[in-house]
Amino acid sequence: MTGAVEWQVLVFMAGGAVALGGLLWRLYNAIAKSDRDLAAYKLHVSETYVTKAGLSEQTRQIMDAIGGVNGSIERLNERIDRVFEAPKPARRRRSTPEP
Repeated sequence: MTGAVEWQVLVFMAGGAVALGGLLWRLYNAIAKSDRDLAAYKLHVSETYVTKAGLSEQTRQIMDAIGGVNGSIERLNERIDRVFEAPKPARRRRSTPEP
């Protein structure tokens, strides 16, 4: 291209620059909004869901409960074993006196 630059070419190039700038501005705003949304979500998760200390405390309580059930089952087995080991002697009926 040789010669003088015409106004139509300058206006076209300026319009393209403005359009590109508008596109970049929208992209920047979308990225900034996603950053704010992510920060809000992280805050929500940290306030709402389990912490490591809370999870370990809950796990300890569950394990204690399981231990209690295990102890109850062992005592029940011992009681059942005692029933079958030493059966009670049969009761004798008293004979009725003959008149």
